[in-house]
Amino acid sequence: MRTDERAVALEPRPVVVKLGGSVVRSPELPAWLDVIAASARPVVIVPGGGALADEVRAAQARLGFGDGAAHRMALLAMDQLAWAVGGLRAGFEVGDTEEVLRSSFAHGRVAVWAPYSLVAGRSDIPQVWT
Repeated sequence: MRTDERAVALEPRPVVVKLGGSVVRSPELPAWLDVIAASARPVVIVPGGGALADEVRAAQARLGFGDGAAHRMALLAMDQLAWAVGGLRAGFEVGDTEEVLRSSFAHGRVAVWAPYSLVAGRSDIPQVWT
């Protein structure tokens, strides 16, 4: 094991919190964000697409574009929600790569993942709503 791999292995593992649309629309969202911000462990928030992804579903049904386009649009909805959540609390930082997310942890910030750039072009991830 290389020195940098050893250092990563010794870091506290982050807690991954999925904030789906129902939480984002909920009046409890500020309380959830307060708990997340107070965590002693590193946290990465994975946003759902929320109402924006719901609109993609509706637009796909209405306009008839394919699942590939809908997949990319839903990922962009997740990115948009990441920026919204990141803007709700000081100390929340949006990142799109593992390196940026780890940097957030190193600086004592909550990482909010914007997945589009890492996930959109991957052929091993099914481009379907399931």
